[in-house]
Amino acid sequence: MKITLTGSNELGEAFRSLVPEIRSKSIAKLAQSVYKDVLTGADKHTKTGLLHQSIQLRKVDEDTYVIYHDSQIASYWSYIHWGAKPHLIRIKRKKALRWPYGNGFVFAKFVHHPGYKGDAYMVRALDAAPDHFRSIINSLQARP
Repeated sequence: MKITLTGSNELGEAFRSLVPEIRSKSIAKLAQSVYKDVLTGADKHTKTGLLHQSIQLRKVDEDTYVIYHDSQIASYWSYIHWGAKPHLIRIKRKKALRWPYGNGFVFAKFVHHPGYKGDAYMVRALDAAPDHFRSIINSLQARP
């Protein structure tokens, strides 16, 4: 996910006028705010905790942070985020698919998955970034 400041010229000018140390701290605060929003969005899809654990925040350089899912932890994240079309799930290595039902289990050779519309929580977090940034800049300007 890449955050680029667009829109408010006034906000952009305020950002560019900051001394590098303060600019760097404000970018770090913005990255943390967006990261928190992504974690919050992913939380409602957590059964095992793997989706939440897969979300990473990494500093690339002084003014660049990246927020992403580590696919080695939760390879299914894109289906939760972007959705999936209806599809057939077949057995691969076992004799049957199995899932809990009532006090026991259901077994099947295949399942017709109805699909999922997705929940674009990362996009919502990105959409909220300009508001977070305004708050950060305003808090800096309010200081004596």
